[in-house]
Amino acid sequence: MNYSSKNTSVMRTKLLYSDRVPILEKIIRYERIEKMMYRTNLYVHKERIMAMIQNMYPFISRIYPKFNLELALTIADYHDDIEIIIGDISLQLKLLMNQSEKEILQEKEKMAIKKLLPIYPDKIGEEKKFKTKTILEKAHEKNCLESQFCSFVDKLDGMNEALHEIFAGNIIFLEPVINYLTKTLDNTDQKFFLIKELFKLDNPLFSFPVVNLCDYFDSGRKIATPHTKKSILTKTGIPHYDFWREVTISRFGSDLLTKQIEFH
Repeated sequence: MNYSSKNTSVMRTKLLYSDRVPILEKIIRYERIEKMMYRTNLYVHKERIMAMIQNMYPFISRIYPKFNLELALTIADYHDDIEIIIGDISLQLKLLMNQSEKEILQEKEKMAIKKLLPIYPDKIGEEKKFKTKTILEKAHEKNCLESQFCSFVDKLDGMNEALHEIFAGNIIFLEPVINYLTKTLDNTDQKFFLIKELFKLDNPLFSFPVVNLCDYFDSGRKIATPHTKKSILTKTGIPHYDFWREVTISRFGSDLLTKQIEFH
């Protein structure tokens, strides 16, 4: 959904940080999938990524002592703001694009940054120490430790959103999960080469074997049914998903994982 024309009254002046919240809340996740039982929006998405980065910081700082947490959090905070201009472009759609279409999208994204700069403050971040242009470009180009780590965590969030749907019985999300595991989170040391040492750790959060759904159902859930406050506390045998749920509950509470938004 493109907000560049619908929010012209807001966009004529500099956006305050609080102004972004209702705009991001209107841009839904997985927009092109008709039914998503626990659908969220860009505000929830970026807040969860920031929380995940904070929780994973001890691991990456041990390997990369110069990793700048404040920079990473600021990149995560603004990493999808170009979608205010161009709308949601899901991973599934990007995977279907040919090279020409990918290049066109790259140019649209660069143009979106140029459109955002006049309406954003010159500097952003908790202490307003980062130039807005620098943050938006780093988020787009993924050319530093912090932006590549943000990109990696972004993919984790997308994959676990899809897993959460599958475990509730929404099997249309099998395709996104397969795509994440076989086309995005495969060869992580090459695709996220600036943080490749992370994937050598003996830590399941940085390893991506094929997800064993049998382990999930053997842990107590015999069939895929809508989530409950009890079920979301059951260990699944899938470390990434269990971690994602814990972070979500800590940041937002359990309702975000159990309150069904859309119905089949």
